[in-house]
Amino acid sequence: MIARVNRGLAFAWAGVCRSQGLFGHNSRRCLKAGSENRIAFGGFLVSLDQRTVQSLTHTNPRKPINLLSPVMQPIAPSHTPSGELVERDIHLWAVQLGTAKDVVERCQAILSPDEMIRESRFRFEHLRREFAVSRGVLRSLLSHYLSVPAAELRFSYGTRGKPSLVGTELDLRFNSSRSGNIALYSITRQCEVGIDVEQVRALQDVEQLACRAFCTEEVADLLSLPAVDRESAFFRCWTRKEAYVKAVGGGLSTPLDSFRVALKPGDRITFMHIDGDPDEARTWQLHEVLPAPGYISALAYRDSPRPLLARPIMSAGELLTVLAKENRQL
Repeated sequence: MIARVNRGLAFAWAGVCRSQGLFGHNSRRCLKAGSENRIAFGGFLVSLDQRTVQSLTHTNPRKPINLLSPVMQPIAPSHTPSGELVERDIHLWAVQLGTAKDVVERCQAILSPDEMIRESRFRFEHLRREFAVSRGVLRSLLSHYLSVPAAELRFSYGTRGKPSLVGTELDLRFNSSRSGNIALYSITRQCEVGIDVEQVRALQDVEQLACRAFCTEEVADLLSLPAVDRESAFFRCWTRKEAYVKAVGGGLSTPLDSFRVALKPGDRITFMHIDGDPDEARTWQLHEVLPAPGYISALAYRDSPRPLLARPIMSAGELLTVLAKENRQL
């Protein structure tokens, strides 16, 4: 009999996840997804004179897309992820968190008092640095879009912990996730988004973890794969589910087995059903994001397909320099 996670097991499951490092440092589970695209960021640092941005609207629903592939054309500068979100665009940013001391200090200087308290709670120095940089980058990105000083931004948190902006005129929606040395940020308008990233790594008892978290059909799909492919398929399924839960802001109250995603390599990237309803699943968009070698991520939102714009991955220091340069040009 396949064990299924329900509300009564939610906190027990949280303990299993923490023991396996599955929660990482992400801001809890909260996202939905449903249609098709995969996005590859290439995995190299971009220089200031190589600030290429790619339009990812038209993509293959089954195969990964290389962001810098010759078949993809750079979009016009007026449509780049900069200080303005055009219509229904979703902007994606991928950042390497490992950085120099001066960049860490720049990020720490713009944190709020409650963020400083959260930073101090991490036991190890490298985790404190990664938290400070990831939050500093988030504040810097949102500041760039809103033309508000990064240190002055205020956040509120939903009952399940999903953050939102307070006191801004622009209806900006965002979500972020980090794992290992990578952080991802999704930013759009008037549409809740969720994003989750995980560093692919060896796990103990992948099949047991799947039985405790995934729906019966997903477990069957996972077990039908060769053993060598199961770990990557597990993380593929996990990030898609986390993205959905983050989009809806459900946290641990949303059972992971209450909806089904496709997880086999080559399958269409989509929701199969949500609470048993395939029609509801079709109202969601789901994208696989490959930010760097060894990482898997997913983006989800409930809407008709939106244009996706992204830059290649860069270091936190490079991103802050890019934002400062573009701010001077606005």
